[in-house]
Amino acid sequence: MAVRAIGAGAGSIASVRNGVLQVGPESAGARPGPACYGRGGTRPTVADADLVLGYLNPDNFLGGRLTLDVDKARAAIDEHVAKPAGLTIEQAAEGIKTIVDARMADLVRQVTVEQGYDPADFAVFAYGGAGPLHAFSYGAELGCPQIVVPLTASVHSAFSIGCSDLTMVEELSKPLQTPPGTTDHATALAPDELNATFDELAARARRDLIAAGAAEDSITFAKFVEIRFRAQIHVLTVPVDADRITPADVNAMVERFVEIYEGRFGKGAAFLEGGVEITTFRVVATSPVPRAEFDTGALGKAGGAEPGTRRVFSGGQWRDAAVYRAEHLHDGLRIEGLAIVELRDTTVVIGPGQDAEVDRFGDIIIQNR
Repeated sequence: MAVRAIGAGAGSIASVRNGVLQVGPESAGARPGPACYGRGGTRPTVADADLVLGYLNPDNFLGGRLTLDVDKARAAIDEHVAKPAGLTIEQAAEGIKTIVDARMADLVRQVTVEQGYDPADFAVFAYGGAGPLHAFSYGAELGCPQIVVPLTASVHSAFSIGCSDLTMVEELSKPLQTPPGTTDHATALAPDELNATFDELAARARRDLIAAGAAEDSITFAKFVEIRFRAQIHVLTVPVDADRITPADVNAMVERFVEIYEGRFGKGAAFLEGGVEITTFRVVATSPVPRAEFDTGALGKAGGAEPGTRRVFSGGQWRDAAVYRAEHLHDGLRIEGLAIVELRDTTVVIGPGQDAEVDRFGDIIIQNR
């Protein structure tokens, strides 16, 4: 999985430089942390802005394990942002949040558009402690049809790793070329040599997986080669499906490479007459682990306590927002924005013009109206 970081989290510090409001990349970290933590931090952060705007409940942060200081958050924003920029404290706080959300949206655009994808064709999967608080804004800006906040949001990275199959990847750089003009690729790319190379990599991967606790009979293998045309730099990954490679499989592998190449660079772009080169062999060994089962009965029941309300500064004005707690959530619950869902370790925001529905697993699916 490719990961792209932008240096914009809850601890990112806001400042005014040459009359311009900036957020990050400098961070307050966990110690001393945002000013509202009351641990000695004096510079305003994204978390301070979220608190001042009313999105965070000062008495329910981390499930009530840490009480946030609104006065210290307001003082930090006032001194370092509001007064230098000639803004009210609320305007400065909303400016901080707007900048962070815009940076998140810009990064998603970069990651998707540069690969030829439209972000509006995808859903936002929001997790982490602060992710669900900001996703409603940048998800709407991107035009994404859905924003999905899993019940496991605050610990989703750890949860996913715990549920992931054991995997070992073994690679070997071993250039093998076919001569220009050949149509018999199996002569230069000898099946016996290919099989021996994959066998060696598979043996290493099997050994490492067994050492990690995998049962030998549970291990499966996937084989790949990286191929390019000779004298070119573009390398493409091609799967090798055959258990034992034959001459026919070698020719099929090269044909598959040409198919992938022309799919990437255009019909007719391939130059098979120039010869091809295998640069890398790869074996991916996998052993499955038991999947977690969710207790769908742990959610609340319909007809329970009514949600509360809280004032939130949004769109340049104070608004009333419905406030839901974990005990309010049940399968099929529909929530109309502006609303806030306070969970034990994260806060979910449903923005104005958005609706949300809770599924049977406790996931919250937000949609634009």
